[in-house]
Amino acid sequence: MLIERHIKILTSINDFSCLYGYQPTTREVMEKMEIASTSTMFGHLHRLKDKGYLDFIKQSSRTLHLTQKGLRVIADDK
Repeated sequence: MLIERHIKILTSINDFSCLYGYQPTTREVMEKMEIASTSTMFGHLHRLKDKGYLDFIKQSSRTLHLTQKGLRVIADDK
């Protein structure tokens, strides 16, 4: 079970990529979520990755990619 903030993070990543056609940076998600601490943001992102909702693509500044499991959570939330 995900907390509400995690669902909002996944939704924010998905909305950004749908709007712009590419993945957001961590900083862009932080701004959208109004999270000031990079440590806090990375904590949320790593928990989502560990649970299988998010994946990081290495060697890219736009590393955040939702998995199928993450996309299902967004679809179920709408």
